[in-house]
Amino acid sequence: MKPSVDLPFAALNTGRLRRLAIPLGAALMLTGCHPYTLTLNDYPVYVPPELFADFEVNDTALRECVIQTIVDKHITAAEQLGRLVCTHGDIADVSGLEVFVGLTELSLAHNNLTRVTALLRLPALETADLSANDKLDCGEARLLATNVGTIRLPPHCTQ
Repeated sequence: MKPSVDLPFAALNTGRLRRLAIPLGAALMLTGCHPYTLTLNDYPVYVPPELFADFEVNDTALRECVIQTIVDKHITAAEQLGRLVCTHGDIADVSGLEVFVGLTELSLAHNNLTRVTALLRLPALETADLSANDKLDCGEARLLATNVGTIRLPPHCTQ
């Protein structure tokens, strides 16, 4: 026999509990419905903010990685993107990333990068991993290293 607890429904009619029921219920519904629009009688009660989409990245693999990160982290503004990991993606061009001025950590290891000029325009960048990019222009990479706290470069750029 399962244990049971009987709660009198009359308790819900007390003024204090009734005043808390609506805000508490609304809070529970909103936190569980973050990606969904919540309506009541066809009127929107909660509309989630739109994901950030105002960027142009030419490299297809990099664009797909950025879009997936935006979706996964519910990014609604460019400066909210703080960490981007796009390794092993056959990425050759980083132009367009400069719009993400909040980027502090970037991993582009194991790609086909040659130039990283766009990364020089990321003011908050603290950590960058560019290792295993065998065709990387070392001059630009070393210039980036002077602006970034921690950087990993391919072997041909560290000699």
